[in-house]
Amino acid sequence: MSRNFIILTLIAGSFFGCNSEPAPVIVDAELISYDLGNGVELMGSVRASYINEVTTISISLINQMQGTIRAVHLYDGNCEDPGEIWNMNTDEKFCDILSLNKRWSKPYIGNVGNIVIESDGTGEFQMSTDLWSIGTGNVNDIVNKTIVIHAGPENFIEECDPNHVPDHFHPNSKIACGALN
Repeated sequence: MSRNFIILTLIAGSFFGCNSEPAPVIVDAELISYDLGNGVELMGSVRASYINEVTTISISLINQMQGTIRAVHLYDGNCEDPGEIWNMNTDEKFCDILSLNKRWSKPYIGNVGNIVIESDGTGEFQMSTDLWSIGTGNVNDIVNKTIVIHAGPENFIEECDPNHVPDHFHPNSKIACGALN
């Protein structure tokens, strides 16, 4: 076999996608208001993608009160009965676990973060982690989890303090949710 044939085969294989990156696995969710007494209101959307062992979640909120901060969590249940914040079936605290070589700094694996609402009533949030997966069926898979938006912020750093007394009955009401599937 000639050297030129091998080089041409490698170039053609690269051109036609034989050596291309895998396609990301994607899940989407619409975020719907919890105030079912006043009808359903679209409050935003979520897109999560998984490629090369990294999950990236992007959240867009609309129709929010300007100047507020909204906490976001992943739950084990559904919108009607979200249950507990998702923690991969463990009581372990994830405060000191590394995610993409940075400290997670949140007590539960389902603690996502806080979204600042701008003057136009919208908010954007994006994060990436290697602690979650999508479509793998593993214990860290976020498919079929419920994403919940809360009325107020969470202080994840304070919750990671060893002297912090957890109060999971604080009045941070749920205002929107959506199913990641």
